[in-house]
Amino acid sequence: VFIDNVTGVQETDPVKIKENLAIHLVSPVLWHSCMVTAISLGASRMLECGAGRQLSTLALFISRDLRCYSLNTEEDIRRCAELSAC
Repeated sequence: VFIDNVTGVQETDPVKIKENLAIHLVSPVLWHSCMVTAISLGASRMLECGAGRQLSTLALFISRDLRCYSLNTEEDIRRCAELSAC
């Protein structure tokens, strides 16, 4: 599933995805819309890669049912994969 950051909805057309990738360079990310779309499509887990938990925290304001995992280090990623928790 590809959720387009430019439109905030699922996109399946490769041509449109390519066009929107170029537009994305100069457009804001519609993060809230993307999260709502992901949840409506059945997403129940979110992996945040990088320093901190900012996006995981914001995601919980959208849905308390999401299970959010913050992966800040290689060790976090390894542990997540081993536990199959993510």
